[in-house]
Amino acid sequence: MAALGESSHGYLIDVAEALAVYLPKPSLERWDQLLLALQNGSGNPQKAKKRRSYDCDASQLCDVRQVIARARNDLDGLIALEERNAHGRKTGFWSLAKNV
Repeated sequence: MAALGESSHGYLIDVAEALAVYLPKPSLERWDQLLLALQNGSGNPQKAKKRRSYDCDASQLCDVRQVIARARNDLDGLIALEERNAHGRKTGFWSLAKNV
């Protein structure tokens, strides 16, 4: 995940989309919570980096969290993430609706 997050090719999202549909909901929830903590900058970043070397930019974190929300069939979470998207790259209503 760290190498994919550091890559400028954007493979992180593709890998997350391929994997998320096969993971059990508890695993998806833990993954989402880890990414949320990284997104919020909570916890000790050095310790988190040693534990799970996720070194992604904020937009990739948000995108992966949206993939997780879709895999969990979490429409409310997907909408909340769309609202939170800090980079103004909102996908728009129709794109959001298509993904649900």
